[in-house]
Amino acid sequence: MKKILGLFIIISVFTGLFFYFKYDKSYQLYNEAKLLYEEGKINQAYDKIKEALKENHFNKKALILKAKLYTILSNREKLETASKLYKESKKAFFEEDFEKAKLLISNAYEIVTSIPESAENKKDALSLQKQIEKDIGKIQSVEPNVYYQKALNLTEKKDYIGAFELLNKLNTSDKKLLNLKSELAFKIGTERYTSILQKKNPGETEILDAIYWLNNVDKDNPNYTLSQKYIQILNNYLGR
Repeated sequence: MKKILGLFIIISVFTGLFFYFKYDKSYQLYNEAKLLYEEGKINQAYDKIKEALKENHFNKKALILKAKLYTILSNREKLETASKLYKESKKAFFEEDFEKAKLLISNAYEIVTSIPESAENKKDALSLQKQIEKDIGKIQSVEPNVYYQKALNLTEKKDYIGAFELLNKLNTSDKKLLNLKSELAFKIGTERYTSILQKKNPGETEILDAIYWLNNVDKDNPNYTLSQKYIQILNNYLGR
């Protein structure tokens, strides 16, 4: 009985020492993380606090500091993302991809305004927000006529595919733009259709390409019925 009791005491002592040193290491790591945080080394502090919590999941001070560090990193990531999207929106605008520019700058604005007033980087966030607000109106107010005129210019150069792709970027219900888009699709599809008729054994890829273009003719366009007739003939080539 005395041997069992002695063994129990020894195990208890070693167990107690194990948890003492483990918990002591956790608090030591917490102090290191706190120092890094005070020095402004947020990423390093966050890594260190995670180490502290691995040693002791119930270290209350470490849990509180981790939450604070996570919030800071999260807000910094938001600002970085918003800044990146804003730069990409300006690039897309100058490349005349207006729809992409609108989407990017809207996303940038939504993210930067979600950074709370209490955030340590709120001053930088407000600075970026003001920059975005200066450009967002200009980017979002691009008129459909800009697309229409550019598409006409490409059409004059016989770049029908380029003109179609330009209009295809625009999500619009503008009848003038939709009609021009249909006219371009019909012209491209008809050229391919005519080429196929002149061949003995046209390839499947070539036929499907012609069908693709003819399928882009809108139902309200005068050429719609004829485009459907051409599609049926092309489908006969495919055995449909």
